[in-house]
Amino acid sequence: MGFNRPSKIQETALPMMLAHPPQNLIAQSQSGTGKTAAFVLAMLSRVNTARCQPQCLCLAPTFELALQIGRVVERMGQFCADVKVTFAVQGNRVAPGTRLKEQIVIGTPGTVLDWCFKRRLLDPGTISVFVLDEADIMIDTQGFCSQSIRVQRWARAPRGGNRGPGNRSRGGNGGTWRHGAEAAAALAPVGAAGAARG
Repeated sequence: MGFNRPSKIQETALPMMLAHPPQNLIAQSQSGTGKTAAFVLAMLSRVNTARCQPQCLCLAPTFELALQIGRVVERMGQFCADVKVTFAVQGNRVAPGTRLKEQIVIGTPGTVLDWCFKRRLLDPGTISVFVLDEADIMIDTQGFCSQSIRVQRWARAPRGGNRGPGNRSRGGNGGTWRHGAEAAAALAPVGAAGAARG
């Protein structure tokens, strides 16, 4: 990945994201500082390959960014046997009620919302890591903010699975937070242990 040593954001965020029990986190850093690699490592570290079901959910504002994150997952996870990724993006047609076997789901807010509520492809009780990438863009973009809040609230629910809220890790990543604290707080992880900047 081109890292000889952790970047500032990685050095600050990774101990929090890899902690046991997991900690919730808000991370703020400019592009190219390694925050994608940091949250991807956190997702890979939480995957239980013995469980063929979604365990990590990552929201991204665009189709292109979702695919880019997926490439990072595949590159960093190339030696993690049996870790699989699927994309909840427009055009990926999955029949309602399908039992997903991929442990990592990366998608855009509208499609993830559809998978959660209409198609019922995801169970919040199996999700151990929830990542909201480019949270600042989510707040700025009409529709994305409300969709992302709905998905985040869904991810807190304890239905099904075997993981209670205390065993889940949530992260919000952004470059610049242009809106006030009220809008940012709506998408911030509940009980965030801290904010990492780099």
